[in-house]
Amino acid sequence: MMTIKEYAASRDISYEAARMSLKRHSSELSDHIHKHGKTRYLDDTGIEILDSYRISKAPEIITGNGNQEATIDSLKNQIILLQNQIIELQKENKANLEASVKLQLIEEHTGKIESENRELQEELRSYQKTIFGFYRKVNRS
Repeated sequence: MMTIKEYAASRDISYEAARMSLKRHSSELSDHIHKHGKTRYLDDTGIEILDSYRISKAPEIITGNGNQEATIDSLKNQIILLQNQIIELQKENKANLEASVKLQLIEEHTGKIESENRELQEELRSYQKTIFGFYRKVNRS
């Protein structure tokens, strides 16, 4: 068993970080925290539980070897490729947006033309052809 302060010191983390980990995982650690006076102690199982969370989120440490430069170059190339993909997608998005606006304008214009066409057909029904090939308006009341 060890105190929270001892746990933090042994893991090279601050007391606050250890306390927040305890608070974050309090439901799982409730049976593994023992309080004597004002001091809280972690049992061995509680320490293992906290360590399992800390190890899974630990950053990867790159050891000093010659592959670092190759890795950095590879990552730079990936960044450039991804930036180019982003640019292409933005261009495609802009083209799609412009096409969408044009389509919307065409649909509005088509609706107006169809409306005018209906009105003209109704007006045409009110005309009758005469014997001379002309049309005259017929009052249908």
